[in-house]
Amino acid sequence: MLDNPSLGVVAGLAAYAALDEDHQGEPEAVKPKTAAEPGSTKAGATELTRRQAEALRSGMERANMLAAKYLKQYVVFSEKSEALSKFFAGTGVGQDLTTLTEKVDQAMDINMDAGWIASDGDKFDELEYFITLIKHDGRGRHFKSLANVPELLKIEFEGFDESEFKAFLDQHRETCRSAYDEMPELLEDLDEELIGESFFDMLENFPQHAAITRRETREADALFKNLHDAWSDCKKTGLSLLHMANHLGDDDYDPGLMEALLFDR
Repeated sequence: MLDNPSLGVVAGLAAYAALDEDHQGEPEAVKPKTAAEPGSTKAGATELTRRQAEALRSGMERANMLAAKYLKQYVVFSEKSEALSKFFAGTGVGQDLTTLTEKVDQAMDINMDAGWIASDGDKFDELEYFITLIKHDGRGRHFKSLANVPELLKIEFEGFDESEFKAFLDQHRETCRSAYDEMPELLEDLDEELIGESFFDMLENFPQHAAITRRETREADALFKNLHDAWSDCKKTGLSLLHMANHLGDDDYDPGLMEALLFDR
């Protein structure tokens, strides 16, 4: 289950939510009254805190591994696009390269809003991963009040009352929903904005119309093919980034599956 990229960090939500839910958010008035030896209540709370910390850090480790793959691909694309920009400057393909780069940068921002990439483009810490869990708890089943904040993060919410915390939850969930609405639009817009493919059609026919020798024709064909292959490779890398990071490398994913898991859409 954890190896399925379509589930991604959501597995962390399940792991955290599975932690003795009787203790999370349970009103004191309804907790069973049982005789306890001195120190047993404190020991139980300490054990729950330890298990919460382990679940958060385990999920955070998976989240950072997933994000690292996407960030590595982003660097690969940036290097390819920068190199090709010199060759295609002043052409329709050069304009397409600029458009694709802008879309990839937007996809990075959307992934941050959706909780798949840390906001600083580096690694998640406990607080930001907890916010990711909130975002991915789109139906509000696991995080409803300050009582659901893990002990090691309670200090981060000391100034919150319940209404402020609810607004905090709503804000991050809405940010995630909006991100999932925006990502498909990037691909739709890109299909309409790319204009440079006719440039390669022209290059393909150019040697046959030029008064050059057979050898020069072969060399021109080879040069034009190399340019086209380089652009196609760069474009493919860029397109692989116009998805949520948990789908990187999965060309056959169901785009509605994660939204159904997160938001019950």
